[in-house]
Amino acid sequence: MICSNSLRRWLPFSRVEFYLFEPLPKRELEDFWNLICFQNGKVVSRSKGKEILYFPIGEREREDGSYGRGGGNLSARGAGVYIKKRGFDGWGYLFSCLCSLRRPESICMREVKMLRELEECGFSIMPPLAVGQLLLGGVIPLAGVGVFGYVEGEDLEVLFRKGSLALRRKIMRHWGSLLGLLHRRGFYQTVVLKDLICIRDGTRLHFTIIDREVHTPWSVPFSLSRARRALVKTLFRLEKDGLDCRAKELAVFWDAYWPCVEVLQSRQQRRKFLAQLRREYSWYLWRRGWKKRLRTLRLWCFGRS
Repeated sequence: MICSNSLRRWLPFSRVEFYLFEPLPKRELEDFWNLICFQNGKVVSRSKGKEILYFPIGEREREDGSYGRGGGNLSARGAGVYIKKRGFDGWGYLFSCLCSLRRPESICMREVKMLRELEECGFSIMPPLAVGQLLLGGVIPLAGVGVFGYVEGEDLEVLFRKGSLALRRKIMRHWGSLLGLLHRRGFYQTVVLKDLICIRDGTRLHFTIIDREVHTPWSVPFSLSRARRALVKTLFRLEKDGLDCRAKELAVFWDAYWPCVEVLQSRQQRRKFLAQLRREYSWYLWRRGWKKRLRTLRLWCFGRS
């Protein structure tokens, strides 16, 4: 939980940056300190240094008591907003910014920048409505707050767990294509199923990207090594989240991923890429103390090359 009283001690030595991209449902929320102190919403999650609240607009709560996440026009949507508060990011982040001569920013500010850059590249995102940060001495981010819109859809991870075999394969196909496009555009942040909202339009699926808490909110030039590192983290998160992907489902994933990466069009290039991916994944698991080789590590689970 973010303590606004402790932050106010630093106010004489700090500066507030606040950006409003779209009018919010309550005028008093269009202020940094009012957002930090806001506690009237439904608590989505709360931990040390992090708090997410949902503020509904109208009667749009689902029958099971849950809420959706993400985007669209606020006035047309009429569903609510998510208010995300984050505290101090830690000295490690400040040190990395110092070494790379970058200006430190709160994680909420970085998330908004990442989402807006993804949107400029044609990806569907959870739209940011407002963002602000408190800078000690105008440099060190002590706290940040972001306001995000609502997306009418289904949590993709829940849909995948409960879906039929045909639906699971369709999800893996669209997910593989999305990761391939992200990597080709230079976005290597981990994107797992829980980071996506699915909108079903008949037999078609549309994915919306949410929750982009990243260290570096920009794209970088494409390289196979960066793509492998991103895929290693993605495979690890799949196993860690307890998603039991069948061999044919992973094969569908790779069949959709390959066409999106121009330098991996020949079978020889793909086999070499998968061999290096297996080695890096084994090393990644060993460093984290995983004693057994996971099912996703087996050769036949990496799909057809």
